[in-house]
Amino acid sequence: MAQSSKKTTSDPVTEVERQLQNQLRGLLDLTDHLTQAQSFDGLCRQAVELGRERLGFDRMGIWFFDRTDPDYIRGSFGTDKEGRTRDERDWRRHLPGIFESLKKTGGNEAVLQEGPFCDAGIEMADKGERVIAPIADGENIIGLLSADNLMSRRRMTQQDREALTLFASILGHLFSRQEAEDARQTSEANLRYIIEQNADAMVILDREGVVRFANPAAEAITGTPADKLIGGTFGLPGRPEERVEIDIFRPGGKPVVAEMRMVEVEWEGEPAYLASLRDVTDRKEAEKQLSESENRYRTLFEDSPEAISLTRQGKIIDVNPAWLRLHGYQRKNEVIGMDVLDVIHPDDRHILEKRRTMPREELDKGYEIRDVRTGGQVVNVQVYSRTVALGGESVIVTTLHDVTERKQAEEQRRQLQAQLLQAQKMEAVGRLAGGVAHDFNNLLTTIQGFAELGLWDADESNPLYDNIKHIHGATLRAANLVRQLLLFSRKQPTDFAPLNVNATISDLLKMLNRIIGEDVTVLTEFDDGPLIIEGDAGNIEQVVMNLALNARDAMPNGGTLTIQTCPATVTEQDVAQTPEAQAGRFVCIRVGDTGAGMDEEVMARIFEPFFTTKGVGKGTGLGLSVVYGIVKDHGGWTRVQSQPGRGSTFEIYLPIAEDTSGAGNSETEHSEMPKGKGERILVVEDEENVRLVAAQALSQYGYDVVPVSSARQALQVFQKLDGEIDLLFSDVVLPDEDGIWLIDELRSRKPDLGVLLASGYSDDKSQWPVIRRRGFHFINKPYKVSDLLNAAQEAIRTPRKET
Repeated sequence: MAQSSKKTTSDPVTEVERQLQNQLRGLLDLTDHLTQAQSFDGLCRQAVELGRERLGFDRMGIWFFDRTDPDYIRGSFGTDKEGRTRDERDWRRHLPGIFESLKKTGGNEAVLQEGPFCDAGIEMADKGERVIAPIADGENIIGLLSADNLMSRRRMTQQDREALTLFASILGHLFSRQEAEDARQTSEANLRYIIEQNADAMVILDREGVVRFANPAAEAITGTPADKLIGGTFGLPGRPEERVEIDIFRPGGKPVVAEMRMVEVEWEGEPAYLASLRDVTDRKEAEKQLSESENRYRTLFEDSPEAISLTRQGKIIDVNPAWLRLHGYQRKNEVIGMDVLDVIHPDDRHILEKRRTMPREELDKGYEIRDVRTGGQVVNVQVYSRTVALGGESVIVTTLHDVTERKQAEEQRRQLQAQLLQAQKMEAVGRLAGGVAHDFNNLLTTIQGFAELGLWDADESNPLYDNIKHIHGATLRAANLVRQLLLFSRKQPTDFAPLNVNATISDLLKMLNRIIGEDVTVLTEFDDGPLIIEGDAGNIEQVVMNLALNARDAMPNGGTLTIQTCPATVTEQDVAQTPEAQAGRFVCIRVGDTGAGMDEEVMARIFEPFFTTKGVGKGTGLGLSVVYGIVKDHGGWTRVQSQPGRGSTFEIYLPIAEDTSGAGNSETEHSEMPKGKGERILVVEDEENVRLVAAQALSQYGYDVVPVSSARQALQVFQKLDGEIDLLFSDVVLPDEDGIWLIDELRSRKPDLGVLLASGYSDDKSQWPVIRRRGFHFINKPYKVSDLLNAAQEAIRTPRKET
């Protein structure tokens, strides 16, 4: 029995030792893992996860005392009831007195379980199932480590308490080390960033003078890539904080003199030096040259073509003859003792005042400033200043280089760039204007045509007559606006012919006087001789009209509008002053007013489309843009002179025509609309409403009309009628083919067929060059019914006029 009892009874000492050995092995393994943590958060998370696993606890948590208020305790990482590790950093409790209690008792478990920590409402197990140990950084308690077996309900043993206490002690050292490592890495990262971004060359040297790191600026000063510098021996030419000058021999290049200063730093955990290098080669060379030439200074100083002055404490002590010439003085005694600010433009004096407080190394850089001559003229100068030792005293040597002509050239270049941008903007809006014209012109043709037919048919006593008249008037204004857009964009087909400028403007004056108003006096000064140009009469009228209307708006209280014409000869010298001008013989149209005038800011934008200084609803901003487009289309240019309160004058230059035959006034319209005699007209128009108004107007005035919507339908109808068609009236752009194709097809069958084309397009689709070259009769959309009837009669009477 004794033997049997010995076999079945376990030895408690052996079991405790075995448990203790397992926990010690777990602690050693745990410590080995934790020493490899890469961050403080990683260390906390691994301590909870691995500590619970290796030491045999159900849950584990870490809390830290607030560094600023130890009565607050905050979470780090802990284990929830399901055994998952959670980030507890949003957990924070006010536990007054717990920190002082720990310091007094050395972390006694009873204090923790019966004192403030327990009172704070933290879930506790039965006594002995939770163990809490202080985490200390040396002699300072920084937090708490807790472990429990709430899930397994396993009792805590004395070995559990000792293992947790030992683990808490290990964590204290690990936390301290990790915090120091994080701080070191942060400090090194900050240092690395500062070095890399610094404009000065910087290198990190170890205590043996070997390069451990180099920034991009170091490549420039050494002539060697940064990665090639690392590992090379640089040496330690000076002591920390001492400024020394060293020679740097660049591969295959000229040696560089650098100013070097070292400070002690820590790099990758090791003591090191941060050396900053600044290239002072130019400065040293200048100092050397100045020292060597001190005996020859007077000759070089006096004969230098550059203006040089010597100043001490802001006062001029000497100047050379070039300086006197630059500033308009005759003798040195006029300026010796003068404050250097006295010759600087008042608006630029702050530049020199600022430089007086700048570090010495910054003063070597050049800068621009304006000086004032004795007569008040302003000169732009490039300034280089340098402090040198002369006669045992520090003197500022200032060299001035006159850059007035360069500044003027830069301003001229800026103006040319602005003119180029202006032209590009106007061209872009021109393309936009041309793009919307077609659809809008079709709508206007329909509205304008039916309104005109309605006016002819309605009795003036009928109440609808006035309504239709208003519609017709509004349509004409809308059509004129589209025409202005197209004129601005230079995409409106124009009919250039010899044109008498004086006669054209004279014909316009009657209407102009009506529009301008009685409070504006219109004066004209026409040259006696005929002034003939190659131009479009409607366009030239539009130019004068737009300028006159602008002048009227600039004189709200009345004034004088002057229109002049004269021949002008433009020379190459004139061209140099006006970039858009050309040399040769021109007609000048001058329109001036006594109005409000314009400042430079407004004048810089007057030709921009949609730019206006008028109130809302009082202007489209297209008037001067249209003028610009027409004048450019006629091979000319525009000059503007204006000052606020002194009126404005616009000068239009147009080339004089070589061939003046055929110049004269345009014919007046017939008072009665021509009627047809039953001639058959084939109307080809894909827009239904436009086709309807054209067919109705032609039918109403005696024509036999056959309307179709496409070129293929027109060809079928022509064949069905055996070619018994007197006039083809077709849109240029059709859904299947174009009008030019249709003309060629039909005229191949009937050569004497009359032709009249129409188009609302203003771009290449209008085929205007082909139409003009082949001499086809043409009418622009939107057209009046009266214009259509006249054009149809003319096309039937003279079916072919090709050249």
